[in-house]
Amino acid sequence: MIESKVLMLLMERGEIIISEVSYDQTKPGLATFITPAVILVERGPHGVLGFMLSAWLPSELMTNTHITLSQHLLTGTMVPNPEMVSFYTAWAKTERDKMKSFGKDFTAQIQAIEKYHVDKYHSSKHRQKKDIFISSPEVSPEVIALFEDENGGWGDPSTSH
Repeated sequence: MIESKVLMLLMERGEIIISEVSYDQTKPGLATFITPAVILVERGPHGVLGFMLSAWLPSELMTNTHITLSQHLLTGTMVPNPEMVSFYTAWAKTERDKMKSFGKDFTAQIQAIEKYHVDKYHSSKHRQKKDIFISSPEVSPEVIALFEDENGGWGDPSTSH
């Protein structure tokens, strides 16, 4: 049997996450977070509380918004008030809708980035095959003049220090 409910979770690293959490009784010790969001909280000097939700995972790069974690990574669970559950539910729905709407755009971007990196690798590999740093075996008289003076010394100190 799978149970599911929206919870606020205190993670081992200190984040406060809100998510629909699913526990599968056949997989003890694991919890599945469905569209998890980190809660960013700012408390003003006079007790005014401001907060926002931000995606906890790069869901644009995943096939779905689920993550299964070991329950030992949770330090605590809290029951959010009904208004917070409603707010989170609306936020999570829009995040899942964005995944569907922009999925093709993200796929095209990832393919373009992949092509760029492959092309860059091949061009650098091609450049390594060329002997681009081989210079002429002869040094020009102008360069020699910078380092040697008429007396056989080290040249003009104002030029070569």
